[in-house]
Amino acid sequence: MTCERGMILTMLYRLEKSPFDAAMEAEISEDSPDLTLEDLGYALVQALVEGLRSEDGVTDVEEGAYYELPIYWAMVSEILDTNQLDDVIREAHPTVPCPRGEMVYFLYRAATYEEAAKAAEEMNKPLPPVETGTVAETVLFDKDKVKITLTGIHTDDSGEPELELTMVNGTDKTLSPDIAELFVNSYLSYASTYIPVKQENVTTYDSVLVSPGETKSFNAGLGLLRDMGISAVYEMEVEMALLEVTVNGDEEEYELFSEGDAVRVETSLYEKDRSYDPEGTTVYEKDGLKILVTKAENNAYMGPQITVSAYNSGSEPVSLELTELKLDGKTCNAALNLEVFAGKRSADTVFLAIDGEDIQKVSKAELTFAILDEETSEPSRTLEPVTVTFES
Repeated sequence: MTCERGMILTMLYRLEKSPFDAAMEAEISEDSPDLTLEDLGYALVQALVEGLRSEDGVTDVEEGAYYELPIYWAMVSEILDTNQLDDVIREAHPTVPCPRGEMVYFLYRAATYEEAAKAAEEMNKPLPPVETGTVAETVLFDKDKVKITLTGIHTDDSGEPELELTMVNGTDKTLSPDIAELFVNSYLSYASTYIPVKQENVTTYDSVLVSPGETKSFNAGLGLLRDMGISAVYEMEVEMALLEVTVNGDEEEYELFSEGDAVRVETSLYEKDRSYDPEGTTVYEKDGLKILVTKAENNAYMGPQITVSAYNSGSEPVSLELTELKLDGKTCNAALNLEVFAGKRSADTVFLAIDGEDIQKVSKAELTFAILDEETSEPSRTLEPVTVTFES
């Protein structure tokens, strides 16, 4: 007996423990205030299946057939992709015999899906929180009748640090505080200011607007620290700015009102044995500039990626650009621009792609960096190409 396509996909589906079954059996009320992430995932699957059952869905998959959910799962997982799906008339041909070549293809795609699913599960595991220690109360801004004070530091539910701040607005204007420049452990970093608002089991984030004469507390989230290799906050350099907010109809307009000076803050972890130099492959070290590749890996979920870190020990800022990158000899689409201030560090991750190709794994990359002219932003010096080897 020759196995039909629906049979093969059903076997693969059951090997994956029938992932759509629980979602289709779940009873979910959209009006419930206590929806969990699992509930939302179930609702998404239900909406997807209902869409595929519609007139615009797959026309030859009978509702309730043993192969119905396996075929829909295979489509979502790209095991049954456009090469195996008659996309013009929307037919999946579940009762057509499955030849050996197509069966091998399905097994290959299923293995790729499983590898990616495992990588996604690994990525979604809770990471150890970034250590913050504590901070002494520090005034970050005090001029133009406005005072902003850093009162504390903690980590949020995802383990990322948040600064706790309070602003006193003594002006007759509505102002919005902003962090204009931030360095964490000498790395150029980013922060977003907001007020967390909890409603039932959901937290939303409002923008910070401080009315004339008002005192308001708010947070500033320090994101992407782990991407730069930062697992503990030892010191920060924070420069605040104020934006004047005016309302025109339904729109809010923001205009710079005042800027402060950079304020250095040490946490209680500062006296620990610490090093800001990441591990990696040094690809350039000359004239006070050190460039490292700290990560070159094949991630089954995100694809190949490279993380570049740079340290500028000179007295002038340096702008660094990745001008060319080749993966196993093929030119790759990638963009990297690092602004490295004097005496500071900067890092970023590049996700890689080649036009028209699905990159699963590469073995080596050839990188060409250029130092940009500060006035024209054009390359003033191109560095020698360097080769790095990818982790398997």
